Amino acid sequence: MQNPDLDSWRLHVDISAHYAIYVIIHGYSTGIFTKEEAKSQLENADLSDLNNFRDNIKEVISEIMKNSKSTKSRKKMVEEDSLNENTDIESTGIDTVESTER
Repeated sequence: MQNPDLDSWRLHVDISAHYAIYVIIHGYSTGIFTKEEAKSQLENADLSDLNNFRDNIKEVISEIMKNSKSTKSRKKMVEEDSLNENTDIESTGIDTVESTER
């Protein structure tokens, strides 16, 4: 019997192929991967025993694999919202104060 400390992925899943899926789902759930990136990675993963996964994992995989307009991670959407706020101010036609320092 192998020591679980040597194979830390075994603390999360039963086989290495499932660990690859775990990493993708974890990355998507924490905003590291966009939906598009996670989908691309899942398309290359072994999902042959998807029916044996927990229901919550199947739901996340289903959500990722759906075609939708929103393919951005939560983190990227927040970053873009911040950028859009600055753009919205500039597009209003209101003159901004320019620095007089040169």
